[in-house]
Amino acid sequence: MLGNNSIKSKTIPGFSYYNTRTATTIDIPAGKKHILVFGQSRQGKSSIINMMTGKDRSTGAEISPNVIGCTFSTEPWLNEEYCFWDTAGLNEQDEGCVSNKQSTKALIQFIRQSRGFHAAIMVVSWNNVNSSVTKQNWDLFYDCFLDQRVPIIICITGRGIESCDEDQAWLNQQQNTFNSLGFESKTGKGFKCVVYSKDLSEISNRNMRTIYEELRVRSIGYINTLLENNTTDEFYNPLDEMSWFELFKKLWNTIMKFFKLNIMMVTVRKAFKDLLIRIGFKNDDAEEISKETYFE
Repeated sequence: MLGNNSIKSKTIPGFSYYNTRTATTIDIPAGKKHILVFGQSRQGKSSIINMMTGKDRSTGAEISPNVIGCTFSTEPWLNEEYCFWDTAGLNEQDEGCVSNKQSTKALIQFIRQSRGFHAAIMVVSWNNVNSSVTKQNWDLFYDCFLDQRVPIIICITGRGIESCDEDQAWLNQQQNTFNSLGFESKTGKGFKCVVYSKDLSEISNRNMRTIYEELRVRSIGYINTLLENNTTDEFYNPLDEMSWFELFKKLWNTIMKFFKLNIMMVTVRKAFKDLLIRIGFKNDDAEEISKETYFE
């Protein structure tokens, strides 16, 4: 059952967000619908955000040049109606990872500065749909953080323009794959579309540019229609249900499970045991008391 008591229909108030990448403060006005955009790097997240906000490489969201592990960095991008949150997630490789200290600080900032979300967009390349990392990003952001309380759009990128007339047929053929991976929202509002978001400034050939312009317009229409028809004024904020520490623990443990670092997973029992040891209990006594107190 959905916890409807945690769905808010009031307007998200305006607030200021500190952008750690640019070291600037971004003012986000009240009344915007907030959309969490996630997926592993180099799948097209930033390109889609730039397309939806009318930006390009020079003025918009930064295209990921390197493979990263998990930074949890987030950055808001605005258009007239929406605030799109470009969020770094989990990737197959960990080369170029930021330090544990930095990523942990970013995770805490992400939790504390979030005000709620009206919908989510997962971006994935067409040949990466059945990747285990795609599912792990779904588990982290949509299942764990958003508890599947808001509508979600799966934007599929990377299809060649020669296949653009067969996109819907291809989507229909992939339905069993989507179902087997669990890519269905328990809200009943889960949607899929194929998008073409290539930056037009990268295309020198005039004919190709014309083709991509038409495909971009079509892609923008797909996303806008899905958001307009399925996103209401209701939004979900996990902090309305749990403390920031509980949410941090939930997200952190999901990340540690991804990296197979179970030893670094956080439990209340372990924290309580460590506290008992710090105030003078022996390890065995602290272990026994913590087990009796918390059944995790």
